[in-house]
Amino acid sequence: MVFELEAEEIIQLFFCSSVFLIILFKYKDIKSFPSFKIIFSCYCFLVLGVFFDVLESYFFPDIFNIIQHISYAIMSLLFLIWAITVLLITKKEDMK
Repeated sequence: MVFELEAEEIIQLFFCSSVFLIILFKYKDIKSFPSFKIIFSCYCFLVLGVFFDVLESYFFPDIFNIIQHISYAIMSLLFLIWAITVLLITKKEDMK
């Protein structure tokens, strides 16, 4: 089974990588964001998933497809954890 590289995948990787670099350059400014480490990890897994999406067009398509979807699943779980954490922080601050 041979996969073809699609332009959308490259564009998606370009934009995800660009935003990732902006986050790294502005790290000091945005690290005060609530539970930043969790949401940053979430974004890292998103970028990894997109990267594996591009790789599956060149090497081991079945393996990289599985790794891509595992990355997206981890990203989703991290986002859920982040959302619950922010909700609990907000409720705790409202109770004060």
